[in-house]
Amino acid sequence: MAYLHDQGGHGTHPGKTCSPHNSTHPRHTRFNRHAHFKANSTRLAVIGLVAILSACQTISPNQGLNANPGRETQTAARTTATQKAPEKKISLSFYTPFYTRADQMLSLEKEGKFADALRLYVEQKAHFATPSDRDKAALQALGDHFNATFKPRLTHDLNALATLHWPAPEAQWPAFGKALRDSADLLKTYNANPLLKRAAYRDPQTDRLQARTDALRAALKADFAARFAARPIVRLASLFQNYPLKTSARDFFEGAPDALKTKLSKASPEDVLSVADAFARDDFTPAQWTWLGMTYLHGKLGRGKPTLDHLLAALDNAKKAGFTISSVPDVKIDFAEVTSPTLLKNGQIDFSAEVKIDLPFNTAKTNVEKALGDKSDLLIIFNVAQAKARRKVRGLKKRSSTFLSGKTHDPNPAWEDARFKVIEAQSNLNATRNQTTANSYSSGYQSSASIFLNSLAGLVSTVVQDKALKTAQKTLKETPRFIDTPIYSKYQYEIARVDAQKIMTVRYYIIDRLDKRYFKSTFDVSENRTFHIAYNVNDADPQKKSVLSNNDVEKTVTDWEDSPITVALSDLIADYRKHEAESRPLPSETALRRAITKDRNTALARAKGGDVKSHVTADARFDSVVEVFTGSGTLGSGFYIAPDIVLTNWHVVENHKFVEMKTYQGRETFGKVVNKDVRLDLAAIRVQDRGKPVRFFHGKTLELGSPVEVIGHPEGLAFSITRGIISSLREHASINLPGGGGKDVLYIQTDAPINHGNSGGPLFLGDRVIGVNTWGVGKNISEGLNFSIHYSEIETFLRDTFPNMKF
Repeated sequence: MAYLHDQGGHGTHPGKTCSPHNSTHPRHTRFNRHAHFKANSTRLAVIGLVAILSACQTISPNQGLNANPGRETQTAARTTATQKAPEKKISLSFYTPFYTRADQMLSLEKEGKFADALRLYVEQKAHFATPSDRDKAALQALGDHFNATFKPRLTHDLNALATLHWPAPEAQWPAFGKALRDSADLLKTYNANPLLKRAAYRDPQTDRLQARTDALRAALKADFAARFAARPIVRLASLFQNYPLKTSARDFFEGAPDALKTKLSKASPEDVLSVADAFARDDFTPAQWTWLGMTYLHGKLGRGKPTLDHLLAALDNAKKAGFTISSVPDVKIDFAEVTSPTLLKNGQIDFSAEVKIDLPFNTAKTNVEKALGDKSDLLIIFNVAQAKARRKVRGLKKRSSTFLSGKTHDPNPAWEDARFKVIEAQSNLNATRNQTTANSYSSGYQSSASIFLNSLAGLVSTVVQDKALKTAQKTLKETPRFIDTPIYSKYQYEIARVDAQKIMTVRYYIIDRLDKRYFKSTFDVSENRTFHIAYNVNDADPQKKSVLSNNDVEKTVTDWEDSPITVALSDLIADYRKHEAESRPLPSETALRRAITKDRNTALARAKGGDVKSHVTADARFDSVVEVFTGSGTLGSGFYIAPDIVLTNWHVVENHKFVEMKTYQGRETFGKVVNKDVRLDLAAIRVQDRGKPVRFFHGKTLELGSPVEVIGHPEGLAFSITRGIISSLREHASINLPGGGGKDVLYIQTDAPINHGNSGGPLFLGDRVIGVNTWGVGKNISEGLNFSIHYSEIETFLRDTFPNMKF
């Protein structure tokens, strides 16, 4: 295609790269350049700049003044190669008054290329929107051709619809369905032709076919609900399958929600189930599916109050049928707990029991007084006889890590680099300014335009170098001159494996008012879990968060131990049904209360007495002493001061919340630290297994030289006894708070050997405890200087901890 130039003969070709050397017409070279520029230097400079900018406006958007044409060509070739080749157009690149778009369309029609003629219409749709007479002739010929191809099918489908009349017997429904499908397919194909969408070229028979189709569809749609209501239940699904007008079951049920309820209002459970089986689950709304399930259940239950067996059997059938019964409002179940308040108050029940409601009954939790007087269908009463949490520390493994122990203040290499870049940028700016100044005073034969352009280039370069200097200065300002380098030191933390167990014994009663019987039984539940607890992780360890997240913490274990054990309602009722033969006729309310009270008192008596039996030994005092273990490997002594309380040293348990113990009889148990006094070095532990408490000395004076005995586990030698005498009474600063912590502690000085493992054990004067063994002077310093906390200090601690306890 030729490009037209302006009258002056100037012009630039699109896409041509321009420069100051090719922007001026060649005939300008005939001018006297020296004289011309001398007279008009400013004007020519401006004209030159304008010429450069004007000519370069024809540059491709992806091409700069210094673009590489070869590279651009290669990029364009690669881009074209990766794109799918566009479909070849029918339209010509241009048309003339001597060969128009109508001429091309008529030519294609003459050659029988009607598809290409239609493509030409689509490509030139904007032009043909306001057609000329010749355009109309070409379009009419094209429309006549396509209408002729559709004519036989239009006539056939119109005649087919004319022979059909609704309502019709079901045997004729296939003919109605075929006629509707055929006409819909034909109209879809006809309307897909872009030319035939225009009224001027459309066959009037298509509108008649559309009208007849719409009328028949409307009649079928209006009649569907009546057909559904009149159809037998067992044949409902076939209505949706065979009806001439295809109707979605989901759409119909959503549009006419009462139709299904009306149809099944008096249906048998088997009919309801047949409907559920005949349709897909998604054909019903969630509310309709729930209604179907409840209708089926009520049909199975029949009239009147069902028995528990009858109710559960109906629920099982509903579940097998695929229904989800969310609620049975006609059945009420109450729950009540009668666990001994004494056990709860004394903390002898470590956790509670909860019932998981996995059956669709109306349930409520209440107290036993109200529950026995209520008229619920089923009453379940719990009496927790035992709920103990146990734990065993199976091992303690050390793990190596590092912690941030300090920092060093070092020069920052990045600051030196930034400073050098500032010096370099300043040097470049100074050089540019000097060069610009030199160029402005340079002599020689230069045109005014050249001087102007050189000055402009110098100004641009100065701006660029100044910006680079400011950027370098900003980077230097933001870069610290010194950096802190962290120092990491090695250390070790511990990972303890804890095997925890929860054991619960529950006596429960089921009072079945439906069958007028009651049943009592006992179930034992246990849960086991292994924890890995991280101890002594340094706060400055950069991996602390990761260590703690990959292991458990003490709170995780205690939360698990305190959490209730869950029992499923279905399991309780299943156990009742399994042992239903053991149930008894429901007695009077008074007799029932008496039975529950008796069982509760039995549990209380067992808890109070425990199952500890005296061990026959030469010295009964050993029965009161225990070994105390912690997760960190510490071994100490302790002794019972009450049936479920052990006393020991604080420095034995320190910050551990739970500790393990072993009795003289060899039983393993554990306890929870309930109070401690760091100054006195005392700690009280509530123990899982009950033991024999010691008796304390209550006299006013102690006679120096009186024989005393120590029972403990020196250096791991369990249950050893050593003897000595009372050497003196001493007030001394707390061994745990040597720099303060209040007044001095009163100690009994004795020469009875006290070693590692004796800490926390009793100091006996006869069969009475007069002190708690706590510390001694090292044998490398002196022999026989050992100390026990005086019984008066112990009594003060115990009164503060257990104000109602007698010692």
